[in-house]
Amino acid sequence: CVVGLAESIKYLCKLDLAWVENRVLELSHYAIERLGECEESEIYTPLDKRYRAGIVFFRLKNMSSSKIVDELRNKNIIVSERKGCIRVSTHFYNSRQDVDRMVSYLEELA
Repeated sequence: CVVGLAESIKYLCKLDLAWVENRVLELSHYAIERLGECEESEIYTPLDKRYRAGIVFFRLKNMSSSKIVDELRNKNIIVSERKGCIRVSTHFYNSRQDVDRMVSYLEELA
């Protein structure tokens, strides 16, 4: 376990942190755009980029967030529920295809 942690830290130290930040913000922006295309979604993350991080909060009008979290987990898409909303946390290792896959499943559920 300690060896794995040490290797993870070495790997992270080699990354350009500005690139990581930009990547995370770009993916969260993309997630907001894609979720905005889903008619049943309500986005609670600030739309102004100055007030964003790599976390997106939303819900679907017609379904409980906990049910959606469970359904997505069954598809190997890991999100969480916070105060009735769905929390998506993008990171540098995620891709636009990951976001597209999540939104595709959400559209099926809606």
